[in-house]
Amino acid sequence: MKFLGHIAISLLVQWSLLLETSAYPFQAGHCDAGPIPSSPSNPHYDSGGSQPGSGALENAGFKVTFNGVELDTTQTNYINPGETYDVAIEPILPNSSSTFKGLLVRAENTEGGGSEIPVGAIAVAPADSSIKKHPTCEDNSIPSVTHTSRDVKTTAQFTFMTTVIVPEFRLDVTLVESGQRGIWYYDLFTLSTAPSETISPAPTPPNDDTAPPSASDEAAPSASPSERCGPEALDYHKKIGVKVEKVGFVPAINTEKFSYNMQPMDNFSGNSIYFLDQLNGKVYSYNQATEIASTEPIFDMNTSQLPAGVTLDWNLGSAGQTYKVKSMTETHSLNEVILVMTSSTLPVGWDKADAELPAKGAYSQWVCGPEEFFWMRDIFRPGVLPVCSDVGAGQESFTGYDVFVTYAINDEGNLNNPRPFFVAENYVGPGHLGGGIATLGNGDILYSVGDCSHFGIDGTYPPQINSEHCGKIMRIKNSETERKYKIVAKGVRNPQQMRIFRRRGQSLLGFMDIGGATAEEVNAYPLRKIQRTEQIENFGWGRNQEDGKAREGTFYVGPGNGLKLGSDEPPCEESAPIGEAGFIQPWIQFGRTPTDFFYAISSFAVPTKGLDELKLIWSEFNTGMLLGTKQNPKFDGKYKGPARSFKIRLYDTSLNELKNGLNDLVQEELGEVGYYRGDPRLFHYPDGSAGVFIERTGVFYKLTEIML
Repeated sequence: MKFLGHIAISLLVQWSLLLETSAYPFQAGHCDAGPIPSSPSNPHYDSGGSQPGSGALENAGFKVTFNGVELDTTQTNYINPGETYDVAIEPILPNSSSTFKGLLVRAENTEGGGSEIPVGAIAVAPADSSIKKHPTCEDNSIPSVTHTSRDVKTTAQFTFMTTVIVPEFRLDVTLVESGQRGIWYYDLFTLSTAPSETISPAPTPPNDDTAPPSASDEAAPSASPSERCGPEALDYHKKIGVKVEKVGFVPAINTEKFSYNMQPMDNFSGNSIYFLDQLNGKVYSYNQATEIASTEPIFDMNTSQLPAGVTLDWNLGSAGQTYKVKSMTETHSLNEVILVMTSSTLPVGWDKADAELPAKGAYSQWVCGPEEFFWMRDIFRPGVLPVCSDVGAGQESFTGYDVFVTYAINDEGNLNNPRPFFVAENYVGPGHLGGGIATLGNGDILYSVGDCSHFGIDGTYPPQINSEHCGKIMRIKNSETERKYKIVAKGVRNPQQMRIFRRRGQSLLGFMDIGGATAEEVNAYPLRKIQRTEQIENFGWGRNQEDGKAREGTFYVGPGNGLKLGSDEPPCEESAPIGEAGFIQPWIQFGRTPTDFFYAISSFAVPTKGLDELKLIWSEFNTGMLLGTKQNPKFDGKYKGPARSFKIRLYDTSLNELKNGLNDLVQEELGEVGYYRGDPRLFHYPDGSAGVFIERTGVFYKLTEIML
């Protein structure tokens, strides 16, 4: 029960209709006394009133702090009687553009009035001229403060003190959003002046992030945003966990560390999803209705029919960048699928790709500095990688062809009768090869290419140039005769997963984007805006020709040092403005910190079943961690910065904690192998629930949210 500090305010209500009145629930935003009904699912929420609101304060981007320590809606917050507290309603994120115009804060007993609190026991006083005591509340013996005007505000400050011990009372806070009438946010906090457990400055968490929750390990932000350039460190959520339940497996040929490359494919109607062995050119199926996973591939590059002219028996020497089969999505027919394969040759019928790399020699760059420099004449066709490269030194990279092929599914469930319809040129080597894919309602394909280049640099100019397909999301016509595509989004680095989903009454396109050294992202944006052709949406990656800046998450990054790994290539230079005009900023972002040795985001999921509070979850390659947020995405004028995010503790079916996250699942399957990174990939089962596939073992699991 002890108050510890930095913790997410519970999401109180979700809604999908824009409010057109200023109605509040019973007791929120006014000073009537009387009992407060509570919802069965959340006893801290006033459920009366004619209309729900927009949710908790965190949905508006705000938090409430006492002496700099954040209040928590999920438990009792203890304070000292006789001590004056400086209270602030302030943005969760620094440099946030969150604002409000209306405010009411009131202290009350647990029945919603002031009569059980001794007169004068609680003193609430304004701290500046923009705040005043609320006269009606004071008349009802309810200590309170409100706004003196409806001017736009970014913060509100006042003082709070209790003069006697009050075993339990409540503080309710209502904000009215600036800019739109009737959009309000509300939180209800339980407070106590019990003398033994009181609010104090938040302690610094220990370095061991895998330790179980205690009285100190989740209390404060792990790093001050002013001390470093990059996203804030994340804490574990104290109340939410996820249970991991084994479901099945497909064959995993390569289980040594870094020897595999596999991925689930879930954008399909019906009961089936698929698992690709990208390294070995095989496809496996899983039917949720029958609970049967194929142990024999339904497609095998060595035995299945390939389009004429396609060559898949090439070798790179690096498993993680070897995509014999790369991606897969549905068509309008349940008896067909689209398979993307990377060929070293053009298929018959093509004398050049439909989407080509930048012109030969157009982009040159020095790499490998500062101790040893190497002049790369063509960064999109580097040939043999220099010995100074941190990955793939001496490997021969080449120009490959992502071939989009429609396959029929025969009566045995195998793929046959290939019909290629589109070819995109790409760089094959240690770099950013993309592969996220989804099918639109008219049958067109959305496909993320990646920036077609190597690691360590800012992507240079092509991701920002509308005529180049690198660093873009393409809309490809599914036609064997037209071979057309359009660019619908730019400024993406390496999205390997994409999904169309619905939130609040509209369809969104979501995709993860692997970052450089600063920010890993999940983006979500209205599909109707992505599809419009008169404007190409810009997600920021690559050097912009108008202002000379490259963007990663909500930050500007420098040019970087090609072929060099590290925590600062390309370097984070400074924060970009939140809601920067002309650019779409991420739903969530996270990055490396001194205590979290993140490598990259590996996947995301937006399930419709099995999760309650969490609206988005995602995974990380190196640590095997699962992370999540309780906030839905916001766009355009409503965007206040990336959603507040958390690390999520994982448990097996016996509720034993997986101390090393999803990497513990590798040890369960392979035993004592010394190194347990498994590269987790989240996906969606056909029924909408979340799953995770471990590349290294071929085993897949179901994920279910639990309360701790």
